[in-house]
Amino acid sequence: MAAAPAVLAAGPAYAGAKIMNETLFKDQPDLCQEERDARSAARTATNIGAVAGVAGAGAVTVAAGASGAAIMSTLAGIGGLVGGGAIAGTAIVAAAPVAVAGAIGYGIYKLFGGGKE
Repeated sequence: MAAAPAVLAAGPAYAGAKIMNETLFKDQPDLCQEERDARSAARTATNIGAVAGVAGAGAVTVAAGASGAAIMSTLAGIGGLVGGGAIAGTAIVAAAPVAVAGAIGYGIYKLFGGGKE
């Protein structure tokens, strides 16, 4: 039961990182070397961000305890931040790793000089 939130978040995190890496940060031979290097770094950072997001989702939801009641209470608390309940909290926990991956990937992309063209 304690691993359920991390398992739930893994699917969207993997799909989100894959989509970002194959669209936004796709390698294209006709780009300058600096842009290609920035995209390569962003692809790596996006993957690392997705893994970190999944780990964070798992850690946040089991912080109060690994029992089913404790996890549901935490999810309800997270969902309460947006005016919902446990289902809204579950959606947030599932989507958060994608947002983390995108933010980290984009930050590294800009740090390495991407988007100057």
